[in-house]
Amino acid sequence: MIVRHEVRTHHSEEEIRSFIDNHLLPLPEVQLMMSSAKWDGSVLHVGSAFGSGTLTIAPGALDIVMELTPFGMAVRGRIEEGLAKAARMLNAHRS
Repeated sequence: MIVRHEVRTHHSEEEIRSFIDNHLLPLPEVQLMMSSAKWDGSVLHVGSAFGSGTLTIAPGALDIVMELTPFGMAVRGRIEEGLAKAARMLNAHRS
């Protein structure tokens, strides 16, 4: 199962990447969901026991796509709730 969440924002690509690196990835609940994370240009490849996917930065947007494992499907609601929370945090963030 694939979960997709697109975040529209007023932030630049550099600001979005900085937010991900400095504010999102250090959160304990995010580290659980994204135990591995590696940048390839404007795409962050992530993985965990819950699934794998990408966070793709574009001007004014962050596109999150996760392919869930059976374990991830069992907690799908919490994953989607976490993605929505991350979107709110990004849009509330001041550069």
